[in-house]
Amino acid sequence: AKQQGAVVSCGDTPMEGNFVAPTVLTGLNHDMDIMHAETFGPIACIMRVKDEDEAVTLANDTPYGLGAAVFSGDTDRAANLARRMTAGMIGINKGCGGAKGSPWVGAQQSGYGFHGGTHGHRQFTQVRIVSVPKS
Repeated sequence: AKQQGAVVSCGDTPMEGNFVAPTVLTGLNHDMDIMHAETFGPIACIMRVKDEDEAVTLANDTPYGLGAAVFSGDTDRAANLARRMTAGMIGINKGCGGAKGSPWVGAQQSGYGFHGGTHGHRQFTQVRIVSVPKS
């Protein structure tokens, strides 16, 4: 990302061992590789957009969709944005993890169905109807 012009706002300090420091990247544009990669690391990519419509369009313009987050001082406004996003798990003013007992929900190429919770168990069941005539 740095080679394409991203600015490492924090997290540029190498860590000992097999770790990546939590990192915040700024100065991004949607054409950068990092904006279309599933990093599997503690990296927050921050990009300026012209309005909410562009934010949702760009957030949904990815083959991945495991999780997303919307941060705002107006929770109702954030919830409206979240409803328009295609990620499987969306946090408002927090990370994308759900409440205790809720399933882990993958979307697009970032997951397969539901894992955990009641919904996760139902994914591995099939309803069958067997009827026997009354004698």
